Amino acid sequence: HPTGTVLFQLVRLELCSCENNWTNMLVSVLQHAPKLQVLKLELNQNHCLPIVRKVCWIQPERVPECLLFHLKTFEWRDYKGTQVEKEVAMYILKNAKQLVTATIYPDSVKLVRKHRMFEELEIASRDSRACELTMG
Repeated sequence: HPTGTVLFQLVRLELCSCENNWTNMLVSVLQHAPKLQVLKLELNQNHCLPIVRKVCWIQPERVPECLLFHLKTFEWRDYKGTQVEKEVAMYILKNAKQLVTATIYPDSVKLVRKHRMFEELEIASRDSRACELTMG
């Protein structure tokens, strides 16, 4: 995983969640990019493999500095609400103390499913005092 000066200066990241190890890459970036202010996650169907992927989330031992002090915008497109996605989203919403806006764009068009996803994530976002959580 990349580390060093480049990540230290990083303030904006857009990461595709189509790779098997995308959660490991995310943790690495969060740990080594203390100035990160904007995080956008997306499952880009154009370059995803059609195979079933096994992904797991192992949260960092310590809350990354960028979550505690700098992350202001969090966006997730094509959010499916899988267990791993839920764990990642809830971790970010719970620990991003300076978060101003969090926008989740579910892949589901079913209103009941969207509402359930929103309720689950809304509970986690309460720790970010000024955060406005919206469903796109």
